[in-house]
Amino acid sequence: MKKVVALVALVGCMVVGNSSFGQDVPVERNERVQKSPIEKAEKLTERMTEDLKLSEEQAQEIKKINVYHIQEMEDIKRKMKALKAEAKVKRDEHKEKIDQVLTDEQKKLHAEKLAERKAKRDERKQKCEKKGDPRPE
Repeated sequence: MKKVVALVALVGCMVVGNSSFGQDVPVERNERVQKSPIEKAEKLTERMTEDLKLSEEQAQEIKKINVYHIQEMEDIKRKMKALKAEAKVKRDEHKEKIDQVLTDEQKKLHAEKLAERKAKRDERKQKCEKKGDPRPE
């Protein structure tokens, strides 16, 4: 009897253990393998070819269009990243200039007001996310 219980427990552990290996672990955004624009275009074209039942000629033309579009979008993303970095520098400079003018008490009050505004903004953002709205209006 003990052997049967031990055997059932062992089989149960093996089943649970093996099923955990089959789980897909979500990949972090930063750990994703970056595909080249051509690889992205090929994947998109392949999907469109299947979904739309494109001819070979159409697929080749669509691939050219997709490659061009994806390269354009990659360029825009690079520019946006640079602009975001520039905007951060400008915000930091602005904050420093404001802090030079304010007294310590005013700086403290200013920081509190900014924190209140941030809390209200975060609250609105959470409400919208719960409703399924992408952005607060």
